[in-house]
Amino acid sequence: MDGTLLDSNMKISIKTKKCLRELQRDMIKIFIATARGIDSFDLLKDIDYDGIVIDSGMKVFYNDNLFKKNRLKKVDLCEFIQKIDLKKVCLCICKYDPSLKLESVQKIQSQKELPDVFDKMYIQNVNMSYVDSIQEKLSDKYYILSTKDLYHFLLPHGVSKYNGILELAKHAGIQMGEIMAFGDDLPDVELLLACGVGIAMGNSCELAKKEADFVTKSNDKEGVAFCLNWLKKEIILRNFFLIANNILILNVQKVFLFLEVLSAIGVEFRAIKVVSTIPLSASKSTCGFLMIDSNQLLLVDLV
Repeated sequence: MDGTLLDSNMKISIKTKKCLRELQRDMIKIFIATARGIDSFDLLKDIDYDGIVIDSGMKVFYNDNLFKKNRLKKVDLCEFIQKIDLKKVCLCICKYDPSLKLESVQKIQSQKELPDVFDKMYIQNVNMSYVDSIQEKLSDKYYILSTKDLYHFLLPHGVSKYNGILELAKHAGIQMGEIMAFGDDLPDVELLLACGVGIAMGNSCELAKKEADFVTKSNDKEGVAFCLNWLKKEIILRNFFLIANNILILNVQKVFLFLEVLSAIGVEFRAIKVVSTIPLSASKSTCGFLMIDSNQLLLVDLV
């Protein structure tokens, strides 16, 4: 959500909402994964979606119903709390009421303040080297998940955005290879790698950009909508071309649209000698050829 669907003002643009509505109209499932808690529902009230993973995988909802619920236990974390200096770190917990409608946030000053069970624990305003040092103090039941904004979440092993989406996909009968994922932060990298297509936002951390299949525009430039609109063009383009024996026959009238798509996805191309041109009986246009060789597209000049 943050850094992807939401812009810097915590809003979803009109263009992005329109794209999401069109996806649902075409019977495409929309799943959302976020480190945010139940405040996610208010931020997403203007769009429809099929499932959501909140608190980095601690809670999973399908069609507004709680599908999977994880909680943290005091008994597992007492030893960890004793080993860290609570005067140097801002350690907070969140606890939801049974209806999951209210959230209380509490800064922990001592082990005694921990309730027996709670829903989220995170550390703020510490650097990664300190996080690495306290990671060693955790039991083998938990790990620390860090974000580029220096939020560090304590999670049970096996809990993540990826595993939450995996649960939703299984429930909906969808293979991970059929999913296109958008992300911008360190916790999104696993999901970007696991899905069929991983899209990093223009404002992503460097690791997300490196591991993604493509990089779209930033969240403040409607990167999600830009990519989805490009995808629609790509689907339309399939109706323009005939592929045979690794040769793509291209109507000259569609050249500029095709080049726009190539540029959008960062495909490199270079001009080569014309292979052939074929007059079209129905118009004054001609066709050129694109040779596909070693996964590189070679653009020919069109007469």
